[in-house]
Amino acid sequence: MVFLSVSFSNRHTHVVLFLSLSLSLSCTHTSLILSLSNRQAHTVPSLFLSLSLSLFHTYTHTECWEVALEVMEVLHAAGIVQPDHTAVVGRLWRLLLDKAWDSKVHVDDKWACVEHTLTDVGRRYVDKPDLLPLNEVVEWLEKQVSENLQGPGEERVVQILREMEVEMLKLIRVYTQLHDGALRHKTRQDKYFKTLIGLYQTYFDEKIQSDGNVPLPLAALETDLNRLEIRNPNGADDLKKVRAKFLLLRDQRRQNGFL
Repeated sequence: MVFLSVSFSNRHTHVVLFLSLSLSLSCTHTSLILSLSNRQAHTVPSLFLSLSLSLFHTYTHTECWEVALEVMEVLHAAGIVQPDHTAVVGRLWRLLLDKAWDSKVHVDDKWACVEHTLTDVGRRYVDKPDLLPLNEVVEWLEKQVSENLQGPGEERVVQILREMEVEMLKLIRVYTQLHDGALRHKTRQDKYFKTLIGLYQTYFDEKIQSDGNVPLPLAALETDLNRLEIRNPNGADDLKKVRAKFLLLRDQRRQNGFL
């Protein structure tokens, strides 16, 4: 059971955090109270994470990391910006995902546990990039695919991300960044290129069938496709199919008077 109370001073310079966790450690129920008082607000996330890491070094309770994320959310909403915010959030997500993966033996069960974590916890922060490092999450997922070839392929990663309700344009942007960052790794770049082809095709198909009144960044998408073609000359056939869908969507928008 988790109880959380956070209070700030008028100028947001101090924070008092009380966290009560009821955990089962070595078959003994233990109640733990953490009190961080009269601390500079910007040091609380680091202190909280540091204490949690030492206290739960041998037994990591998933709720602890979820509560830590909620603490980060409260601080962020209160306008408190700490210099290590990005690093702390990234660390918390790695702990959550590693815990989900390591809790099962078989690969399929591992993926099911990771999917549950992301569709539950991840979905809460899908519109809060400061609390959900999407690039890091996708890289973590892709790493598991590459290291566990007997398990689901990259289509499982996209499926999980879509079940998290991540917008398609965000996914395209993330995979474009991963693709561009893998220029010296041909196998990885080809993999990201293949994923991008699938994402573009799905995105254009969905928009062709959807309400034409919603503005679309067609000029930016065309520029991205041009860049993708320059960097993947061997993928001309795949890109040709994607361009056909793009042109169909653009012509549809022009006929409806939205271009």
